[in-house]
Amino acid sequence: MTLSAVEEFNYVKGTPPVDISKSDEWWEQVQNQARLVLEEAQEQYDAALSKDLVELVDGACDIKYTQDYVRTILKHSGVDMDLAYEEVCKNNRGKYTTSKELAERSRDKYLKGFLVDCDIHSVDVDNVTYYVVKRHWDGKVMKLEGHHSPDIKKAIPEQLVEALKP
Repeated sequence: MTLSAVEEFNYVKGTPPVDISKSDEWWEQVQNQARLVLEEAQEQYDAALSKDLVELVDGACDIKYTQDYVRTILKHSGVDMDLAYEEVCKNNRGKYTTSKELAERSRDKYLKGFLVDCDIHSVDVDNVTYYVVKRHWDGKVMKLEGHHSPDIKKAIPEQLVEALKP
Protein backbone atom coordinates (compact mmCIF):
# COMPACT_ATOMS: atom_id res chain seq x y z
CA MET A 1 0.00 0.00 0.00
CA THR A 2 1.38 3.42 -0.98
CA LEU A 3 0.57 6.08 1.57
CA SER A 4 0.66 9.85 1.23
CA ALA A 5 2.88 11.72 3.67
CA VAL A 6 -0.20 12.63 5.72
CA GLU A 7 -1.47 9.04 5.79
CA GLU A 8 1.97 7.70 6.68
CA PHE A 9 2.29 10.15 9.57
CA ASN A 10 -1.11 9.15 10.95
CA TYR A 11 -0.43 5.42 10.57
CA VAL A 12 2.95 5.82 12.30
CA LYS A 13 1.43 7.76 15.20
CA GLY A 14 -1.18 5.04 15.63
CA THR A 15 -4.24 6.68 14.11
CA PRO A 16 -5.06 4.85 10.88
CA PRO A 17 -8.61 5.46 9.66
CA VAL A 18 -11.14 3.76 11.92
CA ASP A 19 -13.56 1.39 10.18
CA ILE A 20 -17.12 2.66 9.99
CA SER A 21 -18.32 -0.52 11.71
CA LYS A 22 -16.93 1.09 14.90
CA SER A 23 -19.24 4.11 14.74
CA ASP A 24 -18.39 5.69 18.11
CA GLU A 25 -14.64 5.32 17.52
CA TRP A 26 -15.04 6.69 13.97
CA TRP A 27 -16.83 9.79 15.24
CA GLU A 28 -14.23 10.25 17.98
CA GLN A 29 -11.42 10.13 15.40
CA VAL A 30 -13.18 12.64 13.15
CA GLN A 31 -13.88 14.96 16.10
CA ASN A 32 -10.24 14.82 17.20
CA GLN A 33 -8.97 15.57 13.70
CA ALA A 34 -11.50 18.39 13.23
CA ARG A 35 -10.29 19.87 16.53
CA LEU A 36 -6.73 19.84 15.18
CA VAL A 37 -7.89 21.65 12.02
CA LEU A 38 -9.62 24.26 14.20
CA GLU A 39 -6.50 24.68 16.35
CA GLU A 40 -4.34 25.24 13.26
CA ALA A 41 -6.90 27.69 11.83
CA GLN A 42 -6.78 29.67 15.08
CA GLU A 43 -2.98 29.79 14.88
CA GLN A 44 -3.19 31.01 11.29
CA TYR A 45 -5.73 33.67 12.27
CA ASP A 46 -3.51 34.80 15.13
CA ALA A 47 -0.57 35.05 12.69
CA ALA A 48 -2.70 37.16 10.34
CA LEU A 49 -3.67 39.48 13.20
CA SER A 50 -0.04 39.88 14.23
CA LYS A 51 1.05 40.25 10.57
CA ASP A 52 3.55 37.39 10.92
CA LEU A 53 4.08 36.07 7.40
CA VAL A 54 6.18 33.07 8.41
CA GLU A 55 3.56 31.85 10.89
CA LEU A 56 0.78 32.61 8.38
CA VAL A 57 2.42 30.34 5.79
CA ASP A 58 3.09 27.70 8.46
CA GLY A 59 -0.57 27.89 9.48
CA ALA A 60 -1.78 27.50 5.91
CA CYS A 61 0.36 24.39 5.51
CA ASP A 62 -0.68 22.96 8.89
CA ILE A 63 -4.36 23.47 8.05
CA LYS A 64 -3.94 21.66 4.74
CA TYR A 65 -2.01 18.84 6.43
CA THR A 66 -4.58 18.29 9.17
CA GLN A 67 -7.54 18.77 6.81
CA ASP A 68 -6.07 16.29 4.33
CA TYR A 69 -6.41 13.59 6.97
CA VAL A 70 -10.08 14.44 7.51
CA ARG A 71 -10.48 13.92 3.75
CA THR A 72 -8.54 10.64 3.99
CA ILE A 73 -10.80 9.36 6.78
CA LEU A 74 -13.88 10.27 4.76
CA LYS A 75 -12.53 8.74 1.54
CA HIS A 76 -11.52 5.58 3.41
CA SER A 77 -15.12 5.38 4.64
CA GLY A 78 -16.52 5.56 1.11
CA VAL A 79 -17.24 9.25 0.64
CA ASP A 80 -16.54 10.53 -2.88
CA MET A 81 -14.66 13.64 -1.79
CA ASP A 82 -13.98 14.76 -5.37
CA LEU A 83 -17.70 14.76 -6.13
CA ALA A 84 -18.48 16.54 -2.84
CA TYR A 85 -15.86 19.19 -3.59
CA GLU A 86 -17.22 19.70 -7.10
CA GLU A 87 -20.68 20.20 -5.61
CA VAL A 88 -19.30 22.91 -3.31
CA CYS A 89 -17.49 24.57 -6.23
CA LYS A 90 -20.65 24.47 -8.35
CA ASN A 91 -22.57 25.93 -5.41
CA ASN A 92 -20.10 28.80 -5.04
CA ARG A 93 -20.29 29.51 -8.77
CA GLY A 94 -24.01 30.09 -8.11
CA LYS A 95 -23.13 33.00 -5.83
CA TYR A 96 -22.21 35.29 -8.71
CA THR A 97 -24.20 36.30 -11.74
CA THR A 98 -24.10 38.28 -14.96
CA SER A 99 -27.55 39.67 -14.11
CA LYS A 100 -27.37 43.02 -12.37
CA GLU A 101 -31.11 42.76 -11.69
CA LEU A 102 -30.70 39.45 -9.82
CA ALA A 103 -27.88 40.94 -7.77
CA GLU A 104 -30.02 43.97 -6.94
CA ARG A 105 -33.02 41.83 -5.90
CA SER A 106 -30.76 39.68 -3.74
CA ARG A 107 -29.12 42.67 -2.09
CA ASP A 108 -32.51 44.25 -1.41
CA LYS A 109 -33.69 41.02 0.21
CA TYR A 110 -30.74 41.10 2.61
CA LEU A 111 -31.11 44.78 3.37
CA LYS A 112 -34.84 44.56 4.07
CA GLY A 113 -35.44 41.03 5.28
CA PHE A 114 -32.31 40.12 7.16
CA LEU A 115 -30.89 43.52 8.02
CA VAL A 116 -27.50 42.53 6.62
CA ASP A 117 -25.42 45.49 5.52
CA CYS A 118 -24.29 44.53 2.03
CA ASP A 119 -23.76 45.93 -1.43
CA ILE A 120 -23.23 44.83 -5.01
CA HIS A 121 -19.73 44.55 -6.37
CA SER A 122 -18.96 44.04 -10.04
CA VAL A 123 -15.88 42.89 -11.90
CA ASP A 124 -15.09 42.26 -15.55
CA VAL A 125 -13.44 38.93 -16.35
CA ASP A 126 -12.72 38.08 -19.99
CA ASN A 127 -15.06 40.86 -21.16
CA VAL A 128 -17.97 39.57 -19.04
CA THR A 129 -19.34 41.61 -16.13
CA TYR A 130 -20.07 39.57 -13.00
CA TYR A 131 -21.97 40.73 -9.92
CA VAL A 132 -21.80 39.55 -6.33
CA VAL A 133 -23.54 40.68 -3.18
CA LYS A 134 -20.96 41.19 -0.44
CA ARG A 135 -21.47 41.74 3.25
CA HIS A 136 -19.77 44.99 4.28
CA TRP A 137 -18.07 44.04 7.52
CA ASP A 138 -16.09 41.07 6.20
CA GLY A 139 -16.54 40.86 2.43
CA LYS A 140 -18.41 37.53 2.59
CA VAL A 141 -20.16 36.75 -0.68
CA MET A 142 -23.84 36.28 0.06
CA LYS A 143 -26.21 33.81 -1.59
CA LEU A 144 -28.27 35.12 -4.48
CA GLU A 145 -32.03 34.89 -4.56
CA GLY A 146 -33.06 31.34 -5.45
CA HIS A 147 -29.70 29.88 -4.41
CA HIS A 148 -29.76 26.22 -3.32
CA SER A 149 -27.44 24.30 -1.02
CA PRO A 150 -24.93 21.89 -2.57
CA ASP A 151 -26.13 18.29 -2.97
CA ILE A 152 -23.44 16.75 -0.78
CA LYS A 153 -25.55 13.66 -0.06
CA LYS A 154 -24.94 12.29 -3.54
CA ALA A 155 -21.26 11.89 -2.61
CA ILE A 156 -22.06 9.82 0.49
CA PRO A 157 -23.15 6.19 0.12
CA GLU A 158 -26.50 5.52 1.83
CA GLN A 159 -25.04 2.59 3.76
CA LEU A 160 -22.46 4.96 5.25
CA VAL A 161 -25.18 7.34 6.40
CA GLU A 162 -26.98 4.43 8.05
CA ALA A 163 -23.81 2.99 9.62
CA LEU A 164 -22.82 6.31 11.21
CA LYS A 165 -26.18 7.39 12.62
CA PRO A 166 -25.86 8.29 16.29
